[in-house]
Amino acid sequence: MIKRIVVPLDGSKLAEMALPHAVAFARANNCGLTLLRVAVSSAPITTAPWGAVPPPNAWADWEEEEREGHHYLQKVAERLHPFGFEVHTLMMENESGPAAGIISYVEQHPEVTLIAMSTHGKSGLNRWVFGSVAEKVLHASPIPLLLVRSAQDDELPDVITPADYRSLLVPLDGSVFAEQALDIAGDLAGILKAKVTLVSAIPDLPLATELVAPPAVVVPVTDETGILANYLAEKRGKLVAKGLKVETKLEYAPPAEAILRVGDVVHADLIVMATHGRTGLPRLWVGSIAMKVVQASSLPVLLVRSKERVQGAEPAFAEAGTAAGVIF
Repeated sequence: MIKRIVVPLDGSKLAEMALPHAVAFARANNCGLTLLRVAVSSAPITTAPWGAVPPPNAWADWEEEEREGHHYLQKVAERLHPFGFEVHTLMMENESGPAAGIISYVEQHPEVTLIAMSTHGKSGLNRWVFGSVAEKVLHASPIPLLLVRSAQDDELPDVITPADYRSLLVPLDGSVFAEQALDIAGDLAGILKAKVTLVSAIPDLPLATELVAPPAVVVPVTDETGILANYLAEKRGKLVAKGLKVETKLEYAPPAEAILRVGDVVHADLIVMATHGRTGLPRLWVGSIAMKVVQASSLPVLLVRSKERVQGAEPAFAEAGTAAGVIF
């Protein structure tokens, strides 16, 4: 259950594109929001070396930025008041940058269990996601991160309309790590009466039949397909037993391509996926499936950072191996 959501804002309309989604999550979980703006000082006043002289007008510049930041956050908070949940605002300074400030705030406030932020702000999508704030937060966040991709020319109206999640897509690779996205997806689907689609992938292979290839080529693919199909059916059964509407999709395609394709087919409103699979956390975070999906999808993506180890649990394919190389 999400207890509180923090929404980092930089003062731009593009960054505010995360607000409809944050509102939807807040209403679904009956929790509050914290609107956070992090300012960066080129010469931090509070951490200046003993005896050092702050730059001229340093305090005045910071006080002016603080006033403007508070005013901006209060105006945004006023637009959220009609929804009836608690909204906090905070203007803070961090000499290491916005991402460090966001992570520092989250670490010091255990009641915050979700970060919701746009992948587009003043610096533009590529710079923010793949070289700046969102990427750094994605790497360091100890809690789930909801990334909302906004178009360059989008404008958020003054009246905020909550996002509508009727279809959730959950990628699974057969590992206990990827499965940890199921809990939050199941809870959200139960509250919102949303449909859940479980998707897994087998990367494309050259066409192979017994007429043109020896059985050794065909059997591993067949085995993997059967294993994955049974695995998805098992997970579907557990969710259906909770009263959820669930379907499964098994695609022959590279994982990121399969996720995006199925998302279009089932008209998904949200992708919920773990940031840990068979390849291990570092590789997945740095440049594998999760980042490909975030980069290419127009859908919001909820990234659930799974635990490094799950007590007493083994990967679903520990005995079967990875014949077709399914990796999330």
